[in-house]
Amino acid sequence: ATAGGQLGLDAAQVAGDTRLSANGIVLGTAHMGADLQLGSTAGISQHGALHVGGNSVLDAVGAIALDTAGNDFVGTVSAHGAAIGLADANALTIASLGNNAGNGDIDVVAAGKLSVGGQGGAVGALSPQSLGSRTRAASMDGAVAIDAGGGALTLQSLAADVAVNQAVRAGRITLDGHTGINLAANVDASGDLNLRSNA
Repeated sequence: ATAGGQLGLDAAQVAGDTRLSANGIVLGTAHMGADLQLGSTAGISQHGALHVGGNSVLDAVGAIALDTAGNDFVGTVSAHGAAIGLADANALTIASLGNNAGNGDIDVVAAGKLSVGGQGGAVGALSPQSLGSRTRAASMDGAVAIDAGGGALTLQSLAADVAVNQAVRAGRITLDGHTGINLAANVDASGDLNLRSNA
Protein backbone atom coordinates (compact mmCIF):
# COMPACT_ATOMS: atom_id res chain seq x y z
CA ALA A 1 0.00 0.00 0.00
CA THR A 2 1.18 3.52 -0.83
CA ALA A 3 -0.09 6.84 0.56
CA GLY A 4 0.93 10.40 -0.34
CA GLY A 5 0.14 11.53 3.20
CA GLN A 6 0.45 9.84 6.59
CA LEU A 7 -0.62 6.22 6.83
CA GLY A 8 -2.12 4.75 10.00
CA LEU A 9 -2.58 1.03 10.60
CA ASP A 10 -4.49 -0.26 13.63
CA ALA A 11 -5.84 -3.62 14.79
CA ALA A 12 -4.36 -5.25 11.68
CA GLN A 13 -3.77 -8.95 11.12
CA VAL A 14 -1.99 -9.96 7.91
CA ALA A 15 -1.02 -13.52 7.04
CA GLY A 16 1.46 -12.73 4.26
CA ASP A 17 4.06 -10.07 3.52
CA THR A 18 3.23 -6.44 4.35
CA ARG A 19 4.60 -3.55 2.28
CA LEU A 20 3.75 0.05 3.17
CA SER A 21 5.06 3.36 1.83
CA ALA A 22 3.88 6.81 2.96
CA ASN A 23 4.75 10.28 4.24
CA GLY A 24 4.74 9.12 7.85
CA ILE A 25 3.62 5.73 9.21
CA VAL A 26 1.89 5.17 12.57
CA LEU A 27 1.27 1.57 13.63
CA GLY A 28 -1.26 0.42 16.20
CA THR A 29 -1.57 -3.13 17.51
CA ALA A 30 -0.72 -5.32 14.53
CA HIS A 31 0.17 -8.93 13.74
CA MET A 32 2.17 -9.48 10.55
CA GLY A 33 2.57 -13.14 9.70
CA ALA A 34 5.52 -12.80 7.31
CA ASP A 35 7.96 -10.08 6.18
CA LEU A 36 7.36 -6.39 6.92
CA GLN A 37 8.74 -3.57 4.75
CA LEU A 38 8.08 0.08 5.60
CA GLY A 39 9.28 3.19 3.74
CA SER A 40 8.53 6.69 5.04
CA THR A 41 9.48 10.19 3.88
CA ALA A 42 8.84 11.26 7.50
CA GLY A 43 8.95 9.03 10.58
CA ILE A 44 7.77 5.59 11.65
CA SER A 45 6.10 5.23 15.06
CA GLN A 46 3.60 3.13 16.98
CA HIS A 47 0.97 3.19 19.73
CA GLY A 48 0.39 -0.57 20.08
CA ALA A 49 2.42 -3.78 20.16
CA LEU A 50 3.70 -5.12 16.84
CA HIS A 51 4.33 -8.79 15.95
CA VAL A 52 6.32 -9.59 12.79
CA GLY A 53 6.67 -13.26 11.87
CA GLY A 54 9.35 -12.67 9.22
CA ASN A 55 12.12 -10.17 8.57
CA SER A 56 11.57 -6.42 9.05
CA VAL A 57 13.01 -3.75 6.74
CA LEU A 58 12.42 -0.16 7.89
CA ASP A 59 13.52 3.02 6.09
CA ALA A 60 12.61 6.57 7.15
CA VAL A 61 13.87 10.09 6.56
CA GLY A 62 12.76 10.91 10.12
CA ALA A 63 13.00 8.92 13.33
CA ILE A 64 12.00 5.27 13.72
CA ALA A 65 10.36 4.69 17.11
CA LEU A 66 9.18 1.07 17.44
CA ASP A 67 10.05 0.81 21.12
CA THR A 68 6.88 -0.60 22.68
CA ALA A 69 7.91 -3.32 25.14
CA GLY A 70 5.38 -5.82 23.77
CA ASN A 71 6.85 -5.92 20.25
CA ASP A 72 8.03 -9.25 18.84
CA PHE A 73 10.32 -9.23 15.80
CA VAL A 74 10.71 -12.94 15.05
CA GLY A 75 13.02 -12.46 12.06
CA THR A 76 15.91 -10.06 11.55
CA VAL A 77 15.54 -6.27 11.64
CA SER A 78 17.18 -3.84 9.21
CA ALA A 79 16.52 -0.12 9.69
CA HIS A 80 17.77 3.30 8.55
CA GLY A 81 16.43 6.51 10.10
CA ALA A 82 17.40 9.86 11.61
CA ALA A 83 17.27 8.12 15.01
CA ILE A 84 16.20 4.57 15.89
CA GLY A 85 14.47 3.06 18.92
CA LEU A 86 13.56 -0.64 18.93
CA ALA A 87 12.23 -2.98 21.61
CA ASP A 88 11.41 -6.70 21.63
CA ALA A 89 9.65 -8.80 24.26
CA ASN A 90 11.78 -11.81 23.30
CA ALA A 91 15.09 -12.42 21.48
CA LEU A 92 16.08 -9.97 18.75
CA THR A 93 18.51 -10.23 15.82
CA ILE A 94 19.74 -7.04 14.15
CA ALA A 95 20.84 -7.37 10.51
CA SER A 96 21.72 -3.69 10.04
CA LEU A 97 20.96 -0.28 11.56
CA GLY A 98 22.05 3.04 10.11
CA ASN A 99 21.74 6.63 11.29
CA ASN A 100 20.91 8.82 8.31
CA ALA A 101 21.22 12.08 10.30
CA GLY A 102 24.83 11.48 11.28
CA ASN A 103 24.32 12.17 14.98
CA GLY A 104 21.00 10.59 15.98
CA ASP A 105 20.93 7.98 18.73
CA ILE A 106 20.21 4.28 18.27
CA ASP A 107 18.63 2.46 21.23
CA VAL A 108 17.78 -1.25 21.12
CA VAL A 109 16.31 -3.22 24.04
CA ALA A 110 15.40 -6.93 24.01
CA ALA A 111 14.01 -8.97 26.87
CA GLY A 112 15.87 -12.02 25.53
CA LYS A 113 19.16 -12.45 23.67
CA LEU A 114 20.19 -9.49 21.53
CA SER A 115 22.32 -10.46 18.53
CA VAL A 116 24.02 -8.16 16.04
CA GLY A 117 24.67 -9.68 12.63
CA GLY A 118 22.19 -11.59 10.51
CA GLN A 119 21.04 -11.71 6.91
CA GLY A 120 18.11 -9.36 6.34
CA GLY A 121 16.22 -7.70 3.53
CA ALA A 122 17.30 -4.78 1.36
CA VAL A 123 16.73 -1.47 3.14
CA GLY A 124 14.73 0.97 1.05
CA ALA A 125 13.13 -1.63 -1.22
CA LEU A 126 9.70 -0.07 -0.71
CA SER A 127 10.62 3.55 -0.10
CA PRO A 128 8.92 6.30 -2.13
CA GLN A 129 10.87 7.51 -5.16
CA SER A 130 12.06 10.58 -3.23
CA LEU A 131 13.85 8.25 -0.82
CA GLY A 132 15.77 6.38 -3.50
CA SER A 133 18.93 8.45 -3.85
CA ARG A 134 19.12 9.12 -0.11
CA THR A 135 18.85 5.44 0.70
CA ARG A 136 21.59 4.49 -1.74
CA ALA A 137 23.82 7.27 -0.44
CA ALA A 138 23.32 5.99 3.11
CA SER A 139 24.38 2.44 2.26
CA MET A 140 26.78 1.23 4.92
CA ASP A 141 30.04 -0.65 4.72
CA GLY A 142 29.03 -4.30 4.46
CA ALA A 143 31.37 -5.16 7.32
CA VAL A 144 29.50 -2.85 9.72
CA ALA A 145 26.11 -3.97 11.01
CA ILE A 146 25.29 -0.85 13.06
CA ASP A 147 26.52 2.67 12.33
CA ALA A 148 25.26 5.52 14.55
CA GLY A 149 27.75 8.04 13.17
CA GLY A 150 28.47 10.54 15.93
CA GLY A 151 25.36 9.54 17.87
CA ALA A 152 25.05 7.23 20.86
CA LEU A 153 24.41 3.49 20.50
CA THR A 154 22.82 1.44 23.29
CA LEU A 155 22.29 -2.32 23.02
CA GLN A 156 20.61 -3.92 26.04
CA SER A 157 19.35 -7.40 26.91
CA LEU A 158 17.17 -7.44 30.01
CA ALA A 159 17.42 -11.18 30.75
CA ALA A 160 20.06 -12.70 28.46
CA ASP A 161 23.28 -11.68 26.68
CA VAL A 162 24.32 -9.21 24.00
CA ALA A 163 26.25 -10.87 21.14
CA VAL A 164 28.12 -8.64 18.67
CA ASN A 165 28.82 -10.87 15.67
CA GLN A 166 29.36 -8.05 13.18
CA ALA A 167 31.06 -4.67 13.68
CA VAL A 168 29.33 -1.67 15.26
CA ARG A 169 30.43 1.97 15.47
CA ALA A 170 29.11 5.15 17.09
CA GLY A 171 30.17 8.25 18.98
CA ARG A 172 29.35 6.64 22.33
CA ILE A 173 28.54 2.94 22.85
CA THR A 174 26.84 1.15 25.76
CA LEU A 175 26.54 -2.65 25.72
CA ASP A 176 24.41 -3.99 28.58
CA GLY A 177 23.91 -7.77 28.73
CA HIS A 178 22.21 -9.21 31.80
CA THR A 179 24.02 -12.56 31.55
CA GLY A 180 27.06 -11.38 29.61
CA ILE A 181 28.50 -9.69 26.54
CA ASN A 182 30.03 -11.69 23.67
CA LEU A 183 32.26 -9.74 21.28
CA ALA A 184 33.13 -11.53 18.04
CA ALA A 185 33.56 -8.38 15.94
CA ASN A 186 34.93 -4.86 16.22
CA VAL A 187 33.26 -2.30 18.50
CA ASP A 188 34.35 1.19 17.44
CA ALA A 189 33.45 4.13 19.72
CA SER A 190 34.93 7.54 18.96
CA GLY A 191 33.96 8.54 22.50
CA ASP A 192 33.02 6.53 25.60
CA LEU A 193 32.59 2.73 25.59
CA ASN A 194 30.56 1.29 28.48
CA LEU A 195 30.21 -2.46 29.09
CA ARG A 196 27.74 -3.70 31.72
CA SER A 197 26.74 -7.17 32.86
CA ASN A 198 25.26 -8.89 35.91
CA ALA A 199 27.14 -12.12 35.12
